[in-house]
Amino acid sequence: MRWNLLLVMLIPALVAAAPPRQRDSTIRICWHGGGNCWRIAFQTGAGRAVSVRQVWAAGRGSDSTVAGGVSSDGLEASVVTERDPGERHLDDHLVGYLQWQHSKGRLVLGDLRAGFSQGLVFGRGSGRGRGRPRRDSHTLGLRSSAENRAIRGAAASLGRGQWLVVVLMGQLRRDARFDEAGNVRSLPEDGLHTGPTALAGEVALSGQVAGLRLRWQREDRHVGLVLQHLRFGQRLRLSSRYGRPVFVGRSQASGAIDGGWFTGRRQFYGQLARTPSSWRFVGGFVDRRRNRLRWSGQVRSYGPRFFSPLGSADRRWKTWNERGVVIDLRGSRWRTWAEIAQRPKPASIPVSDDSAEAGFERTWRVSPGQLRLDLRQRYDLDWRQHARYRGTQRIRLAGTRSSGLHRWRIQWHNSLSDGERGMALGLEGRRKGRWPDEPAIHPLQDPFVVIPHL
Repeated sequence: MRWNLLLVMLIPALVAAAPPRQRDSTIRICWHGGGNCWRIAFQTGAGRAVSVRQVWAAGRGSDSTVAGGVSSDGLEASVVTERDPGERHLDDHLVGYLQWQHSKGRLVLGDLRAGFSQGLVFGRGSGRGRGRPRRDSHTLGLRSSAENRAIRGAAASLGRGQWLVVVLMGQLRRDARFDEAGNVRSLPEDGLHTGPTALAGEVALSGQVAGLRLRWQREDRHVGLVLQHLRFGQRLRLSSRYGRPVFVGRSQASGAIDGGWFTGRRQFYGQLARTPSSWRFVGGFVDRRRNRLRWSGQVRSYGPRFFSPLGSADRRWKTWNERGVVIDLRGSRWRTWAEIAQRPKPASIPVSDDSAEAGFERTWRVSPGQLRLDLRQRYDLDWRQHARYRGTQRIRLAGTRSSGLHRWRIQWHNSLSDGERGMALGLEGRRKGRWPDEPAIHPLQDPFVVIPHL
């Protein structure tokens, strides 16, 4: 049934699609000393051509991913299917969408994942943003193998002058774990369905989602509003090791306001979100200097009972019960940063959770390629081990050699975590080229995002 639905969605795009104009092939072989696994990836097609990717992993079970997409004349379609280790069917995770885009708006049908402002209510990505400001996502359709984040429904956006309006609604299906009373006690995000408990909770939670995004924007400032309403098919009682449950109920209405403005070479931004039980805030600044030096800072504060299942803001652990500060300084071909995060001290635990991380990145240009060094050091307070700090070190060195249409890359990764050492070695080869007598392809431009020129 799911395959038939996606084929019906893709037929108009496949018929209207132009022949592929650009080729892009990648073969990657990685060996991980600690996990004893290897990976080969092959990708062909880019831009408006059909693209396919297949991944195999050994040592921890079969892991396969296939992704395909078509884009032509304002019409875009995408399909992604994934099978995690231990799962039997290739379409264990199957998502796709069909998008029609016009100069004033667009309509998207299928699996959606929206990202508005800093991602407190609707967010895309993993949440590891390193304190960078975010903008509304260019894409509303889901083309990722990440599970338990999609909405299956429809979204429409319309831009008029300085105003943008986005409306979305659909069905929510995700994995869940239940307690003895039949309440949902947790919402796993890994998407693995191997054990009996995981199989029993596979896409067991259903619900409805409705969302609205309003934004007014000029060249140097913007103001926005995000509204969301969730209704679940089962009662949720999400447990927490900090005492009180994170969320109890079957429905929730939440909202957020956001803004940003530029003053010369400085940018300020922020978003404030509210649910019936808690607040949440992300804000920061970016200062761009004339000598290519840029430094930025961000603060975040998430209430202990803030529940946002479709959000994906910057975080160290979860998007609830967390405070953090990030300072980032970068110049030409180098970057350094430091982050401090904390879970506020609960009454049931004698100490709080603390984490501190610092890093340095440097790139050297060595003709005809480049060399990149990445150093990171992190300390985490483990209250279960007599409140001691656990250190983690990581060193990654990558070299790239480019020649015409070919690119070779070798990468070495070494880590040390609490006395345990891990190592990985990767090799990648890539060839890029256009079909003869065809012009280069430029990416589609989002008519609703205005990036000020500084």
